[in-house]
Amino acid sequence: MTFLKIKGDKNNLVFLIQLLLLIVIGGAFYISQYNAIAENRYQIREMEQQITQLETLNADIKNNFYQTISSAKFETIAEKYGLILERNPDYMNINQWVSDSSY
Repeated sequence: MTFLKIKGDKNNLVFLIQLLLLIVIGGAFYISQYNAIAENRYQIREMEQQITQLETLNADIKNNFYQTISSAKFETIAEKYGLILERNPDYMNINQWVSDSSY
């Protein structure tokens, strides 16, 4: 009588080890990717909060700037230095300069 011994036991063991190794590596990769995504989401939330704070600060700065350059303050400064508001200003032009230098 002939006994045939199939080498399947060794092949099955190698297959199971490879499958287990693949599952462990895949799980580790999944966990690392999940952590990276969670960190990115946290950073996005932090940046959105910073943007909101900076927009508020920008609005405050604009408000202060427009209050600083208001016409009422310029009028008080003009009165302080004795300046008057010219209703019909006569600006210099090219023709005036040409005619003055053509003597």
